[in-house]
Amino acid sequence: MSLITYKRIKIRFFWCTVIVLCSFFVQSQSSLDSIEKRLRRGDLNALRELANYLENKTTFEDFLGYHEITTSYHEKALQLLNENCFFLPNELNANEQLTKKNYLLFLSENFNKITFNRELVAFYITPLQNQSLSYHLIELSPLHRESLLSVGSREKDSLWYTAVKQLDESQSNLLIKALSTELIFSRSRWNEYCYDCNEIVDFLKRITNTDLYILSEGESANNNNQQALTANSFEYGVFFLKHFQGYVWDNKLQRFINPTLKSVKQEAILNDLDAVYLGADSLYLKHAEKLSNYPSAQLIPLLNNAAGKYGQTMFSGSTARFIKAACLLKEYCRSQGLNYTVSGKMLSEINQLKKELSLSEDLKHQQILLSLLNLKNVAALELHAILNGDNEGVNAFSRVLDQFYSANMNVIINDSLELTHYLKKSSIFTNIGIIGTINTYPWKLNYNKKIMLERLQRFCKSQLDKEVIMEAQAAILLLNTSATKKSPITWEGNDNYKIENLTEVVNDFKSLKYKDALYDYQRTYDKVFSRINYAQIPEMMALIESLDSTQYPRERIFNFLIDDFGIPVEANNAALEEFKKVYAASTEAQLYRYYLDKCGIKYKTTTDSLDYTEIYKVLKFNINVAFIGGGGGYTEYCVYPLIKILENKFNTRLNFPSKLCNWQGTWGCNSTERAKTWIKYLKDNNLIHLQEDEAPTWSYK
Repeated sequence: MSLITYKRIKIRFFWCTVIVLCSFFVQSQSSLDSIEKRLRRGDLNALRELANYLENKTTFEDFLGYHEITTSYHEKALQLLNENCFFLPNELNANEQLTKKNYLLFLSENFNKITFNRELVAFYITPLQNQSLSYHLIELSPLHRESLLSVGSREKDSLWYTAVKQLDESQSNLLIKALSTELIFSRSRWNEYCYDCNEIVDFLKRITNTDLYILSEGESANNNNQQALTANSFEYGVFFLKHFQGYVWDNKLQRFINPTLKSVKQEAILNDLDAVYLGADSLYLKHAEKLSNYPSAQLIPLLNNAAGKYGQTMFSGSTARFIKAACLLKEYCRSQGLNYTVSGKMLSEINQLKKELSLSEDLKHQQILLSLLNLKNVAALELHAILNGDNEGVNAFSRVLDQFYSANMNVIINDSLELTHYLKKSSIFTNIGIIGTINTYPWKLNYNKKIMLERLQRFCKSQLDKEVIMEAQAAILLLNTSATKKSPITWEGNDNYKIENLTEVVNDFKSLKYKDALYDYQRTYDKVFSRINYAQIPEMMALIESLDSTQYPRERIFNFLIDDFGIPVEANNAALEEFKKVYAASTEAQLYRYYLDKCGIKYKTTTDSLDYTEIYKVLKFNINVAFIGGGGGYTEYCVYPLIKILENKFNTRLNFPSKLCNWQGTWGCNSTERAKTWIKYLKDNNLIHLQEDEAPTWSYK
């Protein structure tokens, strides 16, 4: 045989082997799919055939609706057993340790005892009704039951229509049996989800006025542990299938009752939880405050279970994290003798900052609040901000805390206990998992690198709290690796444009007919008006006022003045008329000075010359991100007007465009890069003197 012939035979043998193996794997996967279909039909022989796959660890790609996942034939066989069989643990444990030999032994000993229930589409030896289930029945709070009154009213679904009709006509406990059977029959499987199961569970809660809690293994039902996990839909099905015969309709209470079952009234902590998740918005703060006073060991398991009890929503997730953080912060403050309650003058100033204030009033109350803070009571403001979530005031709180910690950071870093307090709060805030300056506490330590590294490394060696150590290590990492992020000086949102013959361009657009796309219609004008320069503001305002206000609102004038030119004009007609008069009588620099003075911004001396120390404070602290949540948006307190004064004074824009922004109904711009660049300019020209031990602002991270 020639060498070439030998190689050809070898190659053919290789590809034949590949084809045979691929054929085997495809056939094996296809056979498992066939077995699954037969299991659902109640074919006992299909149970036997699963044994052939229990020790086959070969992997394959299993399709999961929208993606594929790698599994093995062994894992797939166990999955099919658990989905289609309700065997008790003492009958068969279908887990990773199950071998083919043990499984076949189980079948040989119990084959004649195994029953298939067509209503439940499941095999079992012990009927579900006879299987034990450790539980608590908790009576619903009035608020919880009220929230469920609309459940089951849909008529588009035949199950609901039949169920509600049957309840209205006979009040028979067969309704409970039908619903519990449906929960088991429609149980979630691989690549199958019961979309109606949660609503069926809510309907069962409503008609029995009870919530079902499942106890952990070995826990007695007499313990009345209301911190146990809310039952899932399958467990609801099993429970009510087991007990439906004992339920009778009570006309007075307008619900089913079961005299043979013990239920208890809901604990106060669960009532407060209901009020937070199910009550009116006005109830939130009161009950969130009450919840945060409970011991964390009691509260946190309930908060972790909130999504299961009330439904998984963005609100349920963030609410749980806010309250959990508040609870942990209170516990820490109690243990350390720190004040965490806002009262008196501090509470008064906080409440003022939640109101709609002029910019000058806002800054005035911020300054008063800042003067009231010290290292013993600052946690009170932080706690208040957390419980208020992303409500009004969060940007003001951020600015106040930013200034407070910058002023006190050298004291904190030189006191081991104060540094522990600071980093412990940082760990609690970081774990909330939401945007805001709460995530940037380690950044405050990012200065004076050599000294700070030595102190933090020494601090870590003396610490026992792992969370505090992690936050200190995060600060060390920043010191070793961080560089402030730089945004481009010019980009599409702030580039210089020029509109010639503005009136003519707008008149061309007036021929456009507004149809259904109001958004697109308004954007058409926005794209023109956003490209004007300072000199064209009056013409632009006149054109907006000439348009149909139902199609293009007058309020858009404020968008352009504030967002594009950074002029802090309040959103009312009187302020707009005032602006027109000031604009007509002033140069551009004079107009910006007017609004700086109106807002109470300190930027000049008594002799009317520029005060660069005060200007530096504005550039550093007057750009803020919300303390917690708030969409992560920036709030500027007259930073851009001050930059325009500097541009006029030094006759340079430092290569930045002539406008803050070209809004267009799309872009959002801020003065962060301009402010940082001007701080450097003032420093390089010896107009300000920055200290090496000066803590940075959160906003320029």
